[in-house]
Amino acid sequence: MGVVLNRPLDQCLGELNTEFGMSGLAQVPLFAGGPVEPTQVILCVWRPNPEGDGFQLMFGIDPQRAEELVNEEGVHMRAFLGYAGWTAGQVEEELERDTWVVSPLVADLLEDSPDEQLWRDLLAQIDENAVSALLWYLSNSRPTGAREIFNAVGGRHLNTSPWPRGYTRRTWDVGNNCTKTNVVNTNQPSLHLADAFDALSCGGNPNGSNRMPATTILQSCSSPTSSSNGAYYPYPTASPSCRNGFCYGCLTGSTCNAGNVNTACGTNGVQCVQCGSGRTCVNGVCL
Repeated sequence: MGVVLNRPLDQCLGELNTEFGMSGLAQVPLFAGGPVEPTQVILCVWRPNPEGDGFQLMFGIDPQRAEELVNEEGVHMRAFLGYAGWTAGQVEEELERDTWVVSPLVADLLEDSPDEQLWRDLLAQIDENAVSALLWYLSNSRPTGAREIFNAVGGRHLNTSPWPRGYTRRTWDVGNNCTKTNVVNTNQPSLHLADAFDALSCGGNPNGSNRMPATTILQSCSSPTSSSNGAYYPYPTASPSCRNGFCYGCLTGSTCNAGNVNTACGTNGVQCVQCGSGRTCVNGVCL
């Protein structure tokens, strides 16, 4: 069993009934934990490990024990209504299919990102080696893949802040065993891998402008079932975040062209180029 971490109900436990309202747990925040037994209260407590490495987690503790802990220094507590459940072996099968993205949990993020921002913050910690592998596979997905990525990196979509996905920059200290502590959200816009995929996926301005097909990204690195290379990032290929009014073809001066002809070839708002003798514009790239 497990609970959903990022669905606050904007209520405290004391508002649930008079018994909790009269207890020392009245101000504990209340979250929707999942669809199973949605009226059952589950109490969860975590606090820094006294040895300075990671944190201690107490899940499903009884109210009496929770009252003993609620005012202790460093203790964080939540109440969940309901939970999520799996049958025997179901989680293991889903992990084998890469249905889940497994990430180390940074305890500070539970406090800093209690709502829908949490999943963004966790995915923002994707390892740079994994990012390199994903882009490498994508660059080799078709003959023009590498140049399309270069155009995206040099294009306006990735070079104009803020970015549509809304990620922000965080700072932290590194503790024992490379664990992150004192995570601080600077609220400064920050690029993320999903923004790069958006730059590759967006198109349609003008009509006919080049875009990397969703199936290419899906098969290369964003499907848990079809990414044969083992690289996986859960990018929503069906709904890229595109910028209104941006040129996703190529520019001749200030004029936006589709970027798919030999005389004006390019993608992602870069300056159009003319393909030389014997070369052809394919996917916005002269080959």
